[in-house]
Amino acid sequence: MTTKGFYKYPDGEEYSGEWLDGKRHGIGMLSLVDSSQYVGGFEDGLCSGHGVMTFPDGSRYVYQMKQIFQRDSVF
Repeated sequence: MTTKGFYKYPDGEEYSGEWLDGKRHGIGMLSLVDSSQYVGGFEDGLCSGHGVMTFPDGSRYVYQMKQIFQRDSVF
């Protein structure tokens, strides 16, 4: 069963959404320090499923992904 919560990482990134076993899992929003923002699905801590990535210049990408985004690397 997922729970909802918020976490601010030491580097300034923020996650708000569903958690399972201490990992991002379900629907959530990840705000990056460069003001980019991912809204969509997470599975086992990684972006997964449908999601939208919005960049600081306003451009947006709609994704169908399978666990390709980790906190230490971007795509």
